Amino acid sequence: KQLQVQIMRASKYDQEIPPTPEEIRQEYEATKEQYRDLTKDKIKFKKIFIPMLGDDSASTPEVQLNLAELIAKEIKSKNATFEDMAKRYSKDLYAEKGGDWPVTERSTLSPESAIIFGAQPGEIIGPLVDSTGFTIVLVEKKELAPPPPLSAIKEQIDMMARNKRSNERYKKWVERLRKKAIVKVYI
Repeated sequence: KQLQVQIMRASKYDQEIPPTPEEIRQEYEATKEQYRDLTKDKIKFKKIFIPMLGDDSASTPEVQLNLAELIAKEIKSKNATFEDMAKRYSKDLYAEKGGDWPVTERSTLSPESAIIFGAQPGEIIGPLVDSTGFTIVLVEKKELAPPPPLSAIKEQIDMMARNKRSNERYKKWVERLRKKAIVKVYI
C-alpha cells in the first residue's frame, strides 16, 4: 500500500518544475534576513551593572536585585537619567562615563548579552540577571549586517522555492483526493 501511495504521489505532484525568477526573488525577500552574518552586527548602548553582592555585608543578591529593579523603574519613569544612575550605582569600566559603552560587535558579547539586539533603539532592557550581577541596558543604535546578495545564495533560495512549491502542490493533491474520496463507515 505504501509503495502504491508513493507511485501515485510521484505521478501526480512530484513533477519538478523550476521556480520562476519572480518566485525566487519573492523567496529571497522573505528569507534574506536568515542569511545575514550576525557576527558583523554592531550596537551602541549604555549599561548599568549592579554586582550580585554589594560593598557591604548587608547586600545580598535579593537586595541588589531590588536595587537594580528600582533603578530601572526610575529611569523608565524618567525620574532619573540613565547617565546619572550609571555614575552613581554602576560598577563597571564605563560607569564614570554614564555607562556609555563604545560601539560593540555582537561577536564580542556573551550569548546571554546578545538579547539586547532584540531591543529597539531607545528601549531600556533589564535588569538582566547573570551569575555575576544585574545589568540594565539602554540601546542607542543598532547597525545590522546586510544580507548577502541573491547571487551568493541563489542555490539555497532556489531549493526553498522548489520545496515550497512542491509542498503546496502536494497539499492541493491531497485535498482533491479527500474531496473525491468515498468513505463508508460500518457499525
